[in-house]
Amino acid sequence: MIQANQVWFIRHACSMINLWADWRSRKINESLIPASELAFIKSTRKAFDLKFLDAPLCQRGRLQAQKSQQLVANLPIKYIISSPLARSLETTKIAFDKHMHKNKMEVIVHPLIRECLSNSDDIPKWTLTTQRDKYDDDKGLHFNFRMLEPMHSGLYFLETVQPELKEQVKKELRVVGEEKYPEVLIKLMEAKAKLTKNKRIYVESFANTRQRAKLFLVWLNEFMKRESLTPNEVAVVTHMYFLQCLAAKKFDEDGAPVYPTVPNAVPFQIDVEELLRLSPPDIRCVN
Repeated sequence: MIQANQVWFIRHACSMINLWADWRSRKINESLIPASELAFIKSTRKAFDLKFLDAPLCQRGRLQAQKSQQLVANLPIKYIISSPLARSLETTKIAFDKHMHKNKMEVIVHPLIRECLSNSDDIPKWTLTTQRDKYDDDKGLHFNFRMLEPMHSGLYFLETVQPELKEQVKKELRVVGEEKYPEVLIKLMEAKAKLTKNKRIYVESFANTRQRAKLFLVWLNEFMKRESLTPNEVAVVTHMYFLQCLAAKKFDEDGAPVYPTVPNAVPFQIDVEELLRLSPPDIRCVN
């Protein structure tokens, strides 16, 4: 049942690194993976690898996004907001393709709703020019990257790197050049992995991701008021850890959100105003 007072949220469809993780944990039969994708995922043993930099969707993910077209077709959506990472942008373009062309909609690309920085697929490899060329089309579909223009180099990610690591990254970038930020961050992930016996690496803290989520909710609430939108007229395409940090009401001793796994490419609703009431953002916490 559609709730008029709740915003639509969608986790991106299955990406190449999601496929790699499922293959590694034997959650998917190799016979179901296209030969080219199987060869690719077999060629690496670690998630923090340049091969997975800003990973796109795999074939399974593209099929998931196509199925989502039916799920969103009759929703009263007027605005779509997407993470700037490739797997979210690609999911948005496929899932909302018919919806956007029919209603001549614009996608707002928002930097606050990217994923918690922990793997190489969480690091962008884009420039504004290549992104516009890739996602816009001649049928009226338009992705608005205006909010990313002040941070197109990708160095805005340094503002969410954990404080004890930030100076180390900045120091290396002064030597090798700012354009090498993906390599520097991935090198840092690999070094931390050796110290933590290959546990998942969080270069950004969950606390920081939670704060980003809260700030996005404030922005979203103001945006809906300014555009005279009801919440169910807005869809947000983002990531699992971001969604868990946004919606969770409990967190474990490490600060990780206690929240169910969010399925790929399935729209669900969240009461944004309730979340803001329960946990307003502390502006002083922003790095």
